[in-house]
Amino acid sequence: MIKVEEVNNVLAIKCGNEVNGQVLYWTTLYYYKNLVIDTGCPHTAHEIKDFFHSKAVKAILITHYHEDHCGGTHVFKQPVYAPRKSLEILKSPPKILEYRRIVWGQPKPVHAKPLKSRMRSEDVTVIDTPGYSFDHVSFLIDEKLFSGDLVMAMR
Repeated sequence: MIKVEEVNNVLAIKCGNEVNGQVLYWTTLYYYKNLVIDTGCPHTAHEIKDFFHSKAVKAILITHYHEDHCGGTHVFKQPVYAPRKSLEILKSPPKILEYRRIVWGQPKPVHAKPLKSRMRSEDVTVIDTPGYSFDHVSFLIDEKLFSGDLVMAMR
C-alpha cells in the first residue's frame, strides 16, 4: 500500500505491506527534482514502479542498505547510487530474519554506483551520518535534508 503527500515541493511516498488488512510498519521514500531518494520495501516494489511510471526520474539515491530503504530499487532502470560501504551488501543481500521478511520482504540484488561527496549534475551534497547504520548517509539538496529514517508526519 502507498500513500502520497506533497510537503514543500517534495513528494513523500509512504509505503508498507498489508498483513491481515493492516500495514504493520510504514517507511517513506521521496521524490524531488527528478531524484528518487530510497525506494521502499520489496513488498511494495511494484506499486512504487507503477507510481513512478509516468514521472521523470534521473537517478535513485539510497541512504543505507536496510531492506525498507533499498527494497524497491530493482524495479528501476535509472542509475542507482549508494554509499560505498553499502555496495557489497546491496549486490549480495543476506537472508534477513523472518519477521523482517514478513513486514518488508527479502531484498533482491542491486548493482549500484558509489556516491560521491558532491554530485554536481544533481546539485546534491552527500553527508556521512553513521550511527543508525554503519553506512548511513543523508542528502542535502536545495537546503532540504533527506535522511533515511527521518520521522515524517503525514495527514
